[in-house]
Parts: sequence; C-alpha cells; structure tokens
Amino acid sequence: MRWSSKLPRGRDLLNLAAALATVVPIGIGVLVTAALGAVAVARGVQSVVPEPWFAMLAVGVFLVVTGAAAAVLPSWLTRPGSPRPDPRPPRPKEMASEATGSSDWEATEADRYRRYEEARGLFLVHEARVPSAVPGQKADIVLHLAQHRDGPLSQRKVSGVQYTFGHMFTDHSRVTTRAEGGFAISESIYDPLLVLARVRFNDGTPDLLLERYVNFPGDEEAPRSPRQTKRDPSPPPPSPESGGTG
Repeated sequence: MRWSSKLPRGRDLLNLAAALATVVPIGIGVLVTAALGAVAVARGVQSVVPEPWFAMLAVGVFLVVTGAAAAVLPSWLTRPGSPRPDPRPPRPKEMASEATGSSDWEATEADRYRRYEEARGLFLVHEARVPSAVPGQKADIVLHLAQHRDGPLSQRKVSGVQYTFGHMFTDHSRVTTRAEGGFAISESIYDPLLVLARVRFNDGTPDLLLERYVNFPGDEEAPRSPRQTKRDPSPPPPSPESGGTG
C-alpha cells in the first residue's frame, strides 16, 4: 500500500472541525436530555430534586443548541455575497511574480551584473565643491576612475583616460596618463553637464567608454547659462574661460 504524501488543506480541516462541533454536542445533548427525561417520567417530574437534575437538563439543551449553531454558522459565514475580508496586506507587484515562478528582478539583476563585466568593474565618479574658486564659475569638480573590487585599475592595466567635456570648454577634450587618484582631473563648471571618459588599456583590450552626469549642490537653483536660456539653433562659439557647459 502506498501512502499519499498530500496533507489536508486548511479548508478541509475547517470543514472537519465544523462537522465534529456539530455532531458531538448534538449527540451528547440528545443522550443527556433523553436520560433525564426518562428519569423524570419514571419518578415523576415533581419528585426529581430540582437543582442538579434540571441543571443537567439545561446543559443538555445548551449542547443541542450549540451543535445546531455550529452547523449553521460556517455556511452563513461562507454564503455567496458576504466574503470574509483578507487581513493580510496586498502583495507588491514585484513580489507577486514569485507565485508564477518568474521574476523580473532576476532578469534585472542579470543585467546589473553584466554591467560590471562589460565595464570590467570601472566606473567614472566625481566630487564637487561649491562655490567655485574660479570667477564666473559655479563649482569646482574632480573626475576620476573608481575600481569595483580587483580590476584593471588596481592591476595597473590602465594607460590613460581621455575626458570629453563639450565644445563650450577651451580644452573640450583632455587626456591624462597620471595614475594618481584614479587618473583624476579637475575642472571648473558653470552648469551641470555630461562627461565622457575613454579609458585606454596597456594589455591589448579595446578602449572602454564611460559616462557621468556631473552635477553639484544647488545646481537646480542656479540661473541657467545664456546657452540654455536663449533658443539659438546655432552652437555658440567656445568660451574664453576654461570652464562652461557641455
């Protein structure tokens, strides 16, 4: 004989408990009531000692009523049109995918890990200091490479970095081969801008292009540069200042 490994579900256990709560009290109540009735008939109702016998008779009647209520109550609670509220909070959409066996998070996590591999753990970061020490500029920034765990930067496989700021800068593209500080360079800017960094390696690996949106504290409150306030389709000429906007 092969035993089934399936266990009763919660609804089955509830139905079993309701059935027992119905049958047992009614059965006991009927037996007690019948026995007390037979004794009362045999001795005469008036000859029965009032307190104990009628107390037991009341208990029997109570059990009968309780069993009947237990038989009616479950069907009343689960009747159509009156669903019981679910006390559990609703599950977020990103957690609901677990029930179907698929997860968007797993796919996104795979993409995130792939970014590490494609960039070889290298990232372009920046720090900003406000206000700028250069007249006419808003912030002084420092751009440099950051290495996640062990990689080309920590293994001294980076030969240089070319930083591209944009045509508003006199030196719109600057190259550094100094490895100090993660090939760091400093610049003064008026507005936030996008900076590209082309990383070159000495191990024969193709160049790696990184990007960074360079902003600074208070840039959302700063007045816009003339290029951003005027709708001139033609690009403005390079600024004589060393900094500007990209």
